Amino acid sequence: MGQLSGGARRLVLATAGIGSVWLAGWTTAIPAWTTGDVTVWFALAAGTAIAELFPISLPHGDETENFGLSDALWMTGLLLAPGDVLVVGVAAGAIIGQAFRRVALHKLAFNVGQYVIGLSIAASIVSILAPTLNALDPRSWLVALAAMTVYFLINTGSVALVISLVRSEPLTAVLAPSLSLDLLHWLGNMALGILGAVVLTVQPIALPAILAPLGISYIAYRGWVEARRERDEMQAIAATADEISEQGHLQRRLPSSGRADEVSRLAHTLNAMLDRLERSYERERQFLSETSHELRTPITLCRGHLELLEAMGPAVSPENFRDTSRILLDELDRMGRLVGDMSLLAQAEHPAFVRLESVELDRLLVEVGEKAEPLLDGRLEVRGYASEVTAPADRQRLTQALINLLLNAAVHTAKDSPVTLQLRAEPAFWRFEVSDLGGGVQPGEEEAVFEPFRRGHALGPGTGLGLAIVRAIGRAHGGAAGVDNRPGIGAMFWIRIPR
Repeated sequence: MGQLSGGARRLVLATAGIGSVWLAGWTTAIPAWTTGDVTVWFALAAGTAIAELFPISLPHGDETENFGLSDALWMTGLLLAPGDVLVVGVAAGAIIGQAFRRVALHKLAFNVGQYVIGLSIAASIVSILAPTLNALDPRSWLVALAAMTVYFLINTGSVALVISLVRSEPLTAVLAPSLSLDLLHWLGNMALGILGAVVLTVQPIALPAILAPLGISYIAYRGWVEARRERDEMQAIAATADEISEQGHLQRRLPSSGRADEVSRLAHTLNAMLDRLERSYERERQFLSETSHELRTPITLCRGHLELLEAMGPAVSPENFRDTSRILLDELDRMGRLVGDMSLLAQAEHPAFVRLESVELDRLLVEVGEKAEPLLDGRLEVRGYASEVTAPADRQRLTQALINLLLNAAVHTAKDSPVTLQLRAEPAFWRFEVSDLGGGVQPGEEEAVFEPFRRGHALGPGTGLGLAIVRAIGRAHGGAAGVDNRPGIGAMFWIRIPR
């Protein structure tokens, strides 16, 4: 009730209250019931409870409208049973069925209230127009049909009114989308109700014979409603997708009902794709921003020195010219390395980025150690594996990744601090580890250091793309890269590849 607006709350309370008063009036006739009346009451209550347990649900925004075979049973009851037996039986069955479905108390009270009001008016109309109904007389059918038409208007109108009040929408906007479906469903139930009354009057034992076509019709109708719901959800998904495409709002997501069906799974999959696209777009935008920043410095330096040479003119000395040339060449080399690393990262998603072959990992470890020895000036320890092992890998890419890890250790550790390169076996991977005692990574930055242009707490040579390249190479092999951090002590950077 707390979620209902003031108007909706008042409507629910009024409907439940009027229904309760009317139901209390009908129950005064119970002491006069015959055994047959009790039997009919039990049949109506049981049938209503069963029908309430197996509804067909059609969503209306945040609300849900339920369809079932209750109206058919009530049409039969209206033709064959006294009004008091019908209303009290329906109320009892509705309470039991909806309680088993754990319907919210205010919804249960509203539903039962409008059932009682609608059927009470219908029974009153019948008692006035045709005090003695004959289930085999078409004129009685027309009277009962007119009475149930009033019930239909009350039921459909009250449900739509509550929804319109909750959603703050015009009543017509709520009624229009499902009115044709409501009417078709009601007409089918009326026909079934009249057929049931005729069969019970002529030959009750034949009643089970209508269960087969009734079940088939119910299944077909349920399937039609589900197809209609899925069509509406697909239209909503298509409309939202068009808006995302036209407006470029990658933050928006496709609507999903949350049900475990194909449409919801499709929406979930597409939303996951949008999540990846948004992250990719943000990474690309950040990468371009950081790249422009990194390139701006060497370009500015080169421009400044060239302008200085131009200002000096013929008076420039050979020494100044050599110094300026050296600076320009260094900055151009730096830009070349930066552009090369950027190109390498851009190629990392291409299938040909790695060319797998059988690589002897122990020998690779020795070769990488020999190449990296000048970087670490005798403080590198290479620990081989206990036996000769091979793995499918790209020798050049893997060497590049390990050299990057060792260069990272050289930059971020003291000149006398040891660095270890070793190979470990995991259940499904080979893991290369580079350990140092350089104080580790700042807590919380373990993932950030693998982002482009992150240089950590030391400013040394490099483009800031080394660890990003390591992770790209690991992923291209079907593996990964990461760091086991020991803040204040050191770090173990690793890259793993499948065995």
